[in-house]
Amino acid sequence: MTELAAVPPAISGRDSANLRGDAITGDRYYSQDFAQKEWDHMWTAPSCKG
Repeated sequence: MTELAAVPPAISGRDSANLRGDAITGDRYYSQDFAQKEWDHMWTAPSCKG
C-alpha cells in the first residue's frame, strides 16, 4: 500500500462562483441560541468525543 489518495485543490475565495453566497451575520458571535445550536450539533458530535 504505497499509493497516496489524490487530494483535491483548495477552493479559491477570490472567485465568487466558488462561494455559497449566504451572509455571515453578527448573531453567530453573540447569539445564545446560535451558540447552543453549535454546541448541540457540532461540539458534542461523536467524532469530537474521541
